[in-house]
Amino acid sequence: MHASEQENRTVLITGASTGIGRVTASLLARNGFRVFGASRRMPKGSIDFEWIPLDVTSDHSARSCINSVLRRAGRIDVLINNAGSAVMGAEEEVPIKNAEKVFETNFFGLVRMTNAVLPSMRRKRNGFIINIGSMAAFLPLPFHGFHDASKAAVISYSEALRAELKPFGIKVVVVNPGIVSTHSKEELYKEGIVVEGKIEDYAPYEKKWLNAYMEGQARIGEKPEAIANAILKILHTKNPAPQYFVGSEKRALWATKFLPSSTIESFVARRFHIPKK
Repeated sequence: MHASEQENRTVLITGASTGIGRVTASLLARNGFRVFGASRRMPKGSIDFEWIPLDVTSDHSARSCINSVLRRAGRIDVLINNAGSAVMGAEEEVPIKNAEKVFETNFFGLVRMTNAVLPSMRRKRNGFIINIGSMAAFLPLPFHGFHDASKAAVISYSEALRAELKPFGIKVVVVNPGIVSTHSKEELYKEGIVVEGKIEDYAPYEKKWLNAYMEGQARIGEKPEAIANAILKILHTKNPAPQYFVGSEKRALWATKFLPSSTIESFVARRFHIPKK
């Protein structure tokens, strides 16, 4: 792809009101892409990309968003599936309806947007889909299991999709961030689904987990800019790899390939203050 073609590419990114999505949308816009940022809520303050309302859990909203971009830009060269949700709590105490909400956003919302954009990409035999996964899909965290499971589903889905779309010249990549410094404790509760009807047996360990998680954000968490820069680099890569990992937790993932599972389990338990019987 020539430099002029790179600069004229149209990007649609979901979850663009805050965090990784907003930072990535702004970075790509400053680097010559025409960027449409989509989200349920309009971003606060001034933005340097075009905003479109979107609820990824709605078939109608997904189709309307894609059609709006196609009408305004004539094409969608890059879809970045970034919109996400989380639920915090022990797996036993998380109601199925809350777990379903997480999967509806993180997995089925991503599938919904992908299916809506693919007809136009297949017609022009070109396109780029970047799905935001998570390193926690490979090393799941306690009290975060349904989020991590939804990201594992994203990775498996993306691997199959990558193979299916190769004949049409459409690239599929997963970007797996580690811990990202985007939320205060208050924002984490506001953005995530907070479980009602807690089970008291878990309460002291969940509190310690949350404190350890927030400490990890402050100490080793990557800024959204790191993920945005990785995405920009990937978009200028001729033959991108299936997956990319962004964050210092890459070392921990590397260690899981060589250390016994019992050692990894003990490390996670110590890190998040989970007592062993």
